[in-house]
Amino acid sequence: MITIQEHTNNLKTHGVTIIENAITPNQTEIYRNLILNYFKDGKNRCKGYGDGNQTIKSDAVNHHYFKTFLNIFDNKILMDVINKLTNNTPRWAYHSDIHLNFNGAKRYHSDAQLHHIPDKNYPIAFNHEDYNVYRIATYLQDHQEDEGGLFIFPGSHTNPDGDHEEYYIGTSPGDIIIFDTRLYHRGGTYSGDRCVMFGPAVGKDNKWTKLHAEGAIARQLKQNHQSEYILQDFIKEKLKSLNIKFN
Repeated sequence: MITIQEHTNNLKTHGVTIIENAITPNQTEIYRNLILNYFKDGKNRCKGYGDGNQTIKSDAVNHHYFKTFLNIFDNKILMDVINKLTNNTPRWAYHSDIHLNFNGAKRYHSDAQLHHIPDKNYPIAFNHEDYNVYRIATYLQDHQEDEGGLFIFPGSHTNPDGDHEEYYIGTSPGDIIIFDTRLYHRGGTYSGDRCVMFGPAVGKDNKWTKLHAEGAIARQLKQNHQSEYILQDFIKEKLKSLNIKFN
């Protein structure tokens, strides 16, 4: 069994770690069906992305329909890793997405969000040693025997210009991937319905996490065709119970 320190070391060195069997098979199936039903029969397309017909939901966990995804934080190992990474000062980064067969993430990219902040001119792949925001992702189908999971360039979160060798992460349903938002990654190819929960994101309580949140909110408002961001009360209650700052 991987220790909390080993998970932390993996994230610091490689930019990623995996918590195996963090979600029960029953809950994994519930999450998968939530995503499939949300987009069923042409419903709920993302009008603010690309051609307006993409099956993604920005800011997903802030939507009542997907609020049970917050239950992943009930996993003690996950919270122990988050608290270790943030020196017990975790801050909500206002960043989550639900994907179904999404083709927009097939090229290598980082999930830094600062470039979405209007008029601040941050580069797309912004990097700073104190920019420590982490995404929590789970693939809701088995990707051990195919290439439908997550491809990464290990170490690219601290050295984006280095010569990195591609690495494939093939997870089982119920596994949780934690990765540094600066890490270069891409999605794989899968012949079936590929359901993925990307995010939520949590970072250390500093100015970079606050800026990440500002950028993520700006992007999500645009993609959801909204003019005002409202953090739902059920999220506030959950974050208070976990001692995760959000104000």
